[in-house]
Amino acid sequence: MRKKIEQKRHGVNSPLDALCGAVAEGRDAVRVTGLHGSSRALVIAGLFRRLKRTLLAVTPSVREAEDLVRDISFFLDSGEVLLHAPWDVRLLSSDEIISLQQDTIVARTRVLTRLLAGGPLVVVAPVESLLQRVMPLSVLGDYLETITPGIRLDRDGFVRKLLAGGYQRVSLVEEPGEFSVRGFILDIFSPAENRPVRIEFYGDDVESMRWFDPQTQRSLKEASSFITAPAGEIVVTEASQRNALQRLRQRAAELGVPKQRRDALADFIESGVVPAAAMQFLPLYYGEPGSGEEGPAGAPDTLLDYMPGGGITAFLDPSDIESAEKDMREHIDGFIERAHEEERFFMDPSSLFVSLDHVMRTCGEGRRLFFDEFRGDRDRRSFHFSTEPQVGLKSTVPHAREEGDGLLAPFAERVRAWTEAGVLVVFLATGDELRHVNRLFQAYSLPAEQAERSFFPELEHAAAGGRLLLMEGSVSEGFFSDSLKLALVCGEDLFGKKIRRRRRIAPREGYFLKSFGELKEGDFVVHMDHGIGIYRGLKRLSAAGIDNDFLLLEYVGGDRLYLPVDRLDQVQRYIGPDGFTPPVDRLGGTSWEMVKKRVKESIRKIAEDLVALYASREVM
Repeated sequence: MRKKIEQKRHGVNSPLDALCGAVAEGRDAVRVTGLHGSSRALVIAGLFRRLKRTLLAVTPSVREAEDLVRDISFFLDSGEVLLHAPWDVRLLSSDEIISLQQDTIVARTRVLTRLLAGGPLVVVAPVESLLQRVMPLSVLGDYLETITPGIRLDRDGFVRKLLAGGYQRVSLVEEPGEFSVRGFILDIFSPAENRPVRIEFYGDDVESMRWFDPQTQRSLKEASSFITAPAGEIVVTEASQRNALQRLRQRAAELGVPKQRRDALADFIESGVVPAAAMQFLPLYYGEPGSGEEGPAGAPDTLLDYMPGGGITAFLDPSDIESAEKDMREHIDGFIERAHEEERFFMDPSSLFVSLDHVMRTCGEGRRLFFDEFRGDRDRRSFHFSTEPQVGLKSTVPHAREEGDGLLAPFAERVRAWTEAGVLVVFLATGDELRHVNRLFQAYSLPAEQAERSFFPELEHAAAGGRLLLMEGSVSEGFFSDSLKLALVCGEDLFGKKIRRRRRIAPREGYFLKSFGELKEGDFVVHMDHGIGIYRGLKRLSAAGIDNDFLLLEYVGGDRLYLPVDRLDQVQRYIGPDGFTPPVDRLGGTSWEMVKKRVKESIRKIAEDLVALYASREVM
């Protein structure tokens, strides 16, 4: 009985229990209002923890999705929270085959694999990602394979399967979606796992498996099993490759794509090696929805098709989500118009995206939540949480300075008022910051306790009456909730946001990555080591059994340099006066080194002049 009273006093039961009950019934949509800061993440985490059902949270933007993932991960185990990021819609107007989104695609595949496995988890998706079609559920299900020691596994056939699933064959496995073969040792980093595994074969028998550290390459503990998932959403089979070629030619003819581009794309598909990030070609391999020409695996599905029965879908700021969809459609129309003008190949957007109306119809009425900051019409399916943002010193610091009471005096008074009212005050910071803040609180006679458990267990074990609790962690923004009897304060609420030093990026890298989509054959480029050359296009080569994309750069005398696409940071587009043709350097020559030497000397001279100028000003 005492435990129930304590839990209700700290808001673990009353408002959250009522909301959980309404969602569990699943008859009608539920509206939640009044939540600010990270309190939305708290309520979502509470729903997931109570109901043990998969929950999909939809946000208007990628940045809001990333903040929500970070906040929910604080309240829950971070392994239970995943981000389903969107692929770059700018690919719509590009027929270049370059894997610049490998990390995003691998993370998307991990989400689909976890959803298909059926275990409860929280998936956060910006609306752009929710509206993008994904690989058919049946294709992913057929590809997944559990490997255990002692089984018989056709090693050569397994390697072919990895290549068909978008894996990259490398010499050293460091990232998800990579594998390597060294004699009877096969290393693989499956997107379904958190670390790579090292398989030792004896013939075609799996003799042993061990996890290993991708940074040190050292073997760790034995692996009892691991799941092989595709590295991307395109799985190349004979049937899907044949269908892709047929649809490519048909679509290219409809668009009037020049023969040179059409043949280049056909050669790419016939090679059987598809970069995992080539998401703009997804309908080629699986068919266009509603066209009646779906392949053997069917047309692409949506993220909602992967949601298990009883799953919950939460929409954060529905009006902003609608605006985000409108903006996305306008961007897509712009990319398509540009592709028409440049006679580029592209798929019909309806084969790659669904509408928000389609999403709402798919969700149905049951187990839908709509989060709005402001209270609307009240009914039995509406739940209002009274919360306030900005619980720190932002509005009280000037007053404190005038009276000379100390910087923390206004906050100390607020904490006392909260604890006297039975509110649990949780202060979040890093380890070093917590020790510093604890000393400050002691100076204001505020008794603070160190948290011994994670967030929800601390709430459930909270003693009757208010208290101040110090906990390691961070959220995007704190809040105070009278209905939950909880105040969550983070260091940034109290002292302001820290100014983080931005990583300095060399101008060549920033400009090149921004302008690469506009790079055309015949353009002048600058390599940081070899100087000015001419870009001659993108080539796919095979070396030591490993296929990769290379930029072909031509220098004086017809010398050629093949640069792997993962070394884009070594090249930038040449920038010079209009109409000026720069001299091309000789590969391995000394002219470029002389140019760099002269530039360094000029920079040093300018620096010396500036130092002398500042010194003279100090004397004056």
